[in-house]
Amino acid sequence: MPGSHVLEAAAMIPVQSLDDNLHVASIVVHAQPAMLDSVSAWLQQQSGTEVYGRDDQGKLVVVIESYNSQAVLNVIDNVQLQPGVLNAALVYHELVPPEEDTP
Repeated sequence: MPGSHVLEAAAMIPVQSLDDNLHVASIVVHAQPAMLDSVSAWLQQQSGTEVYGRDDQGKLVVVIESYNSQAVLNVIDNVQLQPGVLNAALVYHELVPPEEDTP
């Protein structure tokens, strides 16, 4: 599609955290049911990422924790490129200040 490379480049623009906050994000991933196990396994291998729920229809609830906002965006962008993934959407994002972050 003409011009799609511009959209792809814009989607990968680096964004840096300007503070030491912990980013906690939740995404919903919709995948083809036959690919659910492989998508879930890929997500579990990503740093700071945990699959909290799933259904046999192809939906995964995923939580991402990182001190770098770009890492959160990278997981969202990259999961959408995985075979069998139909969509990934951010549904929650919170910044936890360092004084509230307990290891």
